[in-house]
Amino acid sequence: MFVIPAGKSFEKWDRDYICSWLKGSSLEDYCNAFRINKAQGGKLLLSLKDGTLKSDLKDIGVMALGMTLLCNVLLQLYTQNVRMFV
Repeated sequence: MFVIPAGKSFEKWDRDYICSWLKGSSLEDYCNAFRINKAQGGKLLLSLKDGTLKSDLKDIGVMALGMTLLCNVLLQLYTQNVRMFV
């Protein structure tokens, strides 16, 4: 199960919010990469929409093994989040 932290829409998430979500979703191994690169929900959303998410994740150090999982989870999260805030 992937936990969506309550209170903020996906595009407003800061790196701490993203790391909270990663930890709650058993993906905490990626937290440091997102912190170091000052990840923001809005930037992830743009990457997701323009098709560069995999490349952007690779650039911040997410290895190929976890990349597909993380991309799928982010897409699922975005889809759930859109339904929650529409």
